[in-house]
Amino acid sequence: MMVDGAGYDVDGVIQSISQKAFALPTLHAAISTLGVGMAGHLFAMQLEGRFTSFDDMIEGIEPAAAGIYAALLEVGVGTITDVTITIIGWSRRDQGPAAYTMRMSEPESEAYIQQRDARHRAEFNDDTGLGVKAFQLQRTDFSTINPPPFRPLNEIGFPHYQFDEDIGEVADPEIDLLHMLEAQRRRKFATRPGCAEAHKIGGLALLSSITANGVYQKVVHRWEEDRLGETIQPVEIADWRAWRAALAPAPPEGMSRLRRQMLERKDRKAAR
Repeated sequence: MMVDGAGYDVDGVIQSISQKAFALPTLHAAISTLGVGMAGHLFAMQLEGRFTSFDDMIEGIEPAAAGIYAALLEVGVGTITDVTITIIGWSRRDQGPAAYTMRMSEPESEAYIQQRDARHRAEFNDDTGLGVKAFQLQRTDFSTINPPPFRPLNEIGFPHYQFDEDIGEVADPEIDLLHMLEAQRRRKFATRPGCAEAHKIGGLALLSSITANGVYQKVVHRWEEDRLGETIQPVEIADWRAWRAALAPAPPEGMSRLRRQMLERKDRKAAR
């Protein structure tokens, strides 16, 4: 799971660059939030205090989330009150990783959110999230949270993975998810009707990873050009394939033949 670090006002002016994803080590999980700035801190504390494992949390989070969200609104969060959470964790029951999303919003926001998501599904011919309502937990194998990429991924050098066949074998989260963030970074959108369209991805790229042994976090990139009090102005990437190739480390000497073949296969996919 990779998130950016930009906090901004309704016009897209950066107000903070901070952490949006939080490790939940006692639950063998991590959570990220989109929307209200303080939501991540509050949900992280509340979920660790209420549950004893990832599986326990997933079973009980729907009724718990409504109460946590209500407490968040009582604090006073400003004009925009929508929150989307993404949770990744290690399931002891299934002996493997799993990911879930949930959207929380007030009734007056729901109509706008449904219209916005319908436009995005039509643009990308993607039924993800179709029919999902607020406070409904949804399991996901791969998802992106708004904004969508500014262009189809195959036009900007993103590998053509078969997600149900080989993504786990050849994907590199540090490169592939940063590539996705860069594509999202270049999309302008308005937080609400009447607000200015602006770029909303910036600050830093924080990767959270789950394995059988624990939870790990790492800042894999910083957009040094982003400044507090200013809007995000992405630097142009003229050649996306060259940009991506520059991120990939050269295979070390003595690498096994199998690992070298896997890397070569990944490079061929990226070049399509």
